[in-house]
Amino acid sequence: MYEVDDTVHVDIKGFAAHMAEIRIDTLYAEQYEAEVEEYYSALNDNLKQGLYNAAFECAQALRSLDFSKYMDTVISCYKKCAENDMVDAMLELVRFYIDRRSLTLKAEAFPYLKRLSELGYIESFRLLADYYYYGIGCEKDLIKASHSYFEAVLFDFDGYSREQLRNIYAHREWPDDTISRLIKMDVLYMENWWHARTKIAELILNGKIKEYAPETAVYLMRKLRSDEIGGYILGECLLNGIGTDVNPVIARYILEEVKLDIEFGVEESEGSPYENYDYDQAYDRVTELLVDAEHKVQELQEKNDYIDEEQIINDWENEKITTIKRKQ
Repeated sequence: MYEVDDTVHVDIKGFAAHMAEIRIDTLYAEQYEAEVEEYYSALNDNLKQGLYNAAFECAQALRSLDFSKYMDTVISCYKKCAENDMVDAMLELVRFYIDRRSLTLKAEAFPYLKRLSELGYIESFRLLADYYYYGIGCEKDLIKASHSYFEAVLFDFDGYSREQLRNIYAHREWPDDTISRLIKMDVLYMENWWHARTKIAELILNGKIKEYAPETAVYLMRKLRSDEIGGYILGECLLNGIGTDVNPVIARYILEEVKLDIEFGVEESEGSPYENYDYDQAYDRVTELLVDAEHKVQELQEKNDYIDEEQIINDWENEKITTIKRKQ
């Protein structure tokens, strides 16, 4: 007879570790569910109180935790926030309704793109133009498409929009007013395009293009600093607070950059908006502005004991601007 040993040998340490993992997983699941429920409840409470920024943050948290389960809640929150002009919510809806990989444009995105454009959000211009061009979510309208494509060219240097404009006007008569000639110079031929844009910025500053506020002209000239004329005007705006906050440190920085270029400025080619530009007069004016800027920088230093000019310049150079400003 053989004696049967039916004793079960258990790895006590391994078993204890396994049970500890189960307890941790259970605890994590309970905490996870509690966290999700907390965000869900807070989202609805915030919406009821009209606290749209807080509601949006809750929606973002729910989206990252369990979007498949709470998709309807999240999208509904985005829409409510978008109705109250919350840009981030509109951007999320546009991303949700547009598949950039397959280039699928859904009609539902149109009202949000339209509102983003009205608010001056630069990245919306090209997409809105496509919606008008193809009639997605709206009536096909080549005039509105042209306007949005041009804004994408002007403010975002978008090459695709430039080609679309060329296609639209390949068999259409181009208007002959001053602004249209500048647009044609910039878009169709790219002839003296930097000076065309500087002139457009000047017209905005002088109130001749009534759609845009002076801040938009300053945005344009920040993009055109390699153009000595645009740089000179930008420096004056920064020094005197035209379309921007007064900033003598940046004004001096910009004016010093362009002074040499203006001193040795060459005669512009025929047809340029600045073909008769008086560089001598501009040089004298820049010199005067630099004296004023230096005086104001010294005043700023005395008032604040110390200012970090290098940091001020670095912050300004790295400032990300996502919108232009339209006149109300």
